[in-house]
Amino acid sequence: MKRAARQKKSRIVIGIFALVCALVGPDHGSAASCGDGACSAASGENCETCPADCGCPPGQICVGGVCVAEQTCGDGACSATIGENCSTCPADCGCSPGEVCVDGSCVSVATCGDGLCHAQAGENCETCPADCGCPPGQICVGGTCVAEQTCGDGLCSPLVGENCSTCPADCGCPPGQICVGGVCVIEPSTPIFSDGFESGDTSRWSASVP
Repeated sequence: MKRAARQKKSRIVIGIFALVCALVGPDHGSAASCGDGACSAASGENCETCPADCGCPPGQICVGGVCVAEQTCGDGACSATIGENCSTCPADCGCSPGEVCVDGSCVSVATCGDGLCHAQAGENCETCPADCGCPPGQICVGGTCVAEQTCGDGLCSPLVGENCSTCPADCGCPPGQICVGGVCVIEPSTPIFSDGFESGDTSRWSASVP
């Protein structure tokens, strides 16, 4: 009788174990999957990688995988994280007095003569030589400082106005060309017939045979 009781007890234990295994199932402990309704940060899920499970609540937006308070232009807060700057939202990100907005950044107002060369404001050696003057040995050509050239140094420098007309010593034309208006052009050939045969004007032809 004791043996029968032990067999019954064993069957009960085996039944309980089978029931537990059935409830746990073979997928217990498996990695989370997007769409299962649970936001699993340990598996890399966030509002950006899996908005289905980790969507932000009302009044918030997802920025870089994190839910932050939604900002709008005109709310008085300059929010760089959503692209607001002095250019996209001057109402919130306006520049301070004495500054202007250049490409989304506030920079000091440039004034020719203030001792600072403000290239962003269009100052250069031509527009504001007081602030952007060229150093010794250079001259300003088209707003850019270039090495100073002189006629006769053996270098033809068009940037400083040298050409075959203004400086033939450096920019002389090659053989077979002549300088016309500062440009070297092919020298026209001399007419073979002095009576104008090439022109087709027969009135100038001579009547006698040379």
